[in-house]
Amino acid sequence: MKTLMSSALLLILFVGFAVPTASGIPITSSKGKTVDFAGVKSASPAGLEVQFKKDGPLMTLPWGRLDLRKLETENPKIHVARKKTLGGEKVELNMGSFVPEKVMEEKPSGRPGKLEAQGIYETTIKGKSSENFSTMEVAIKLPGGKTRGVFVYLTGAAVPAPEGEKYFRAGLFDTTSTPIATSGPWFNFATQHGLAILGLVVDEASGMKKGAAPYYEVSKGTGDALYRAIDVIAGSSKRAELKTVPILLYGRDVGGGAFAYNLSQWKPERIAAVVASKGAFYDAEPTEASAKVPLMFIQGEYDNDWESYNGKNLGNEVFGKHVKLTPNWVYALEPRGTSGDSLQVFTLTQAFFNAVTPMRIGGGELKNIDKSSSWVGGFEPKKITKAGSGTEWTAEKCWLPDARFAKAWLAFISGTLQGTVPE
Repeated sequence: MKTLMSSALLLILFVGFAVPTASGIPITSSKGKTVDFAGVKSASPAGLEVQFKKDGPLMTLPWGRLDLRKLETENPKIHVARKKTLGGEKVELNMGSFVPEKVMEEKPSGRPGKLEAQGIYETTIKGKSSENFSTMEVAIKLPGGKTRGVFVYLTGAAVPAPEGEKYFRAGLFDTTSTPIATSGPWFNFATQHGLAILGLVVDEASGMKKGAAPYYEVSKGTGDALYRAIDVIAGSSKRAELKTVPILLYGRDVGGGAFAYNLSQWKPERIAAVVASKGAFYDAEPTEASAKVPLMFIQGEYDNDWESYNGKNLGNEVFGKHVKLTPNWVYALEPRGTSGDSLQVFTLTQAFFNAVTPMRIGGGELKNIDKSSSWVGGFEPKKITKAGSGTEWTAEKCWLPDARFAKAWLAFISGTLQGTVPE
């Protein structure tokens, strides 16, 4: 009875008013109140198993009681675990008071050698009180030769490196924590096209005034912060070309997709290509200039993760609304697709970037797309045809950059594309 009363009291404290915080694991309720918990044991479909005081009773916080949008940046590790619970999985977190003693006693090994010797540079940009972030941490892996562009990899949520270790920050990791900047398919893609790889982590929780815009509203501070970070690294690495090279954006999940899309509409003059996958909050209004940027929306047939964030302006809505601009946009609906990016999504994404990168980058300024030599994708019925000067672009069709990608797109929306990119 005492344990039940303690748990009930803690739930009232959590959702009712703020508790004075000490060092701990901050979690914000759906009512905007933040509590520091001593430990977080696990995540399950029922919610988060937490401990208010060390050696105190365990209680479960239902997911509906949490501010899920803030959880993404306030506690990325918990956010990632929550996404796994959507499939019925229970995830052991063992944070705070649940960290095994032997782990706490171990000394972190760190990354051998200097990061700069591997072409890796890092910087942190601090936000102003009027901006929508507290800090932005950026890491870039430079190519061996001259940089022809910057490939920005944006996960919707990212797990920071262990304290004291010099790893890439979370934005440079895929969901299996493989460092994409030093090996694997994305590293090979960047090497092939002479691109630097950039990842970032935004802290929008601490030091911000109440009511600040979310980090994916790039015009409120985070967009300029990204460009400032690139300029800083251009100076520290003595690679002046970084200040002007084109940028390619791959944004995943609600936040990553929103950031990528909104940046490309806000300042399109430097954006070479964009993929916004399984996102929402595509709020920025496109213009004639931004419509020239090759952009692919990917959506999952059964993806409803955006509902947890009260998401709006999804890919299909934005695509259909702005057809009058005849944008260089692709829309791809993944049959039976859920919130996660599958092997098929990664395969289609790489096919898109491999097709459009040489079309846009080379010879200094960004090159315009000649739509008369591209392909057309039809949704109903599903088919592909060669485009021409007289092609009428409607909401029932989308632009496809070349024949090879057109075949991949058709297979993807038909559910027959074979995933060839290991995650």
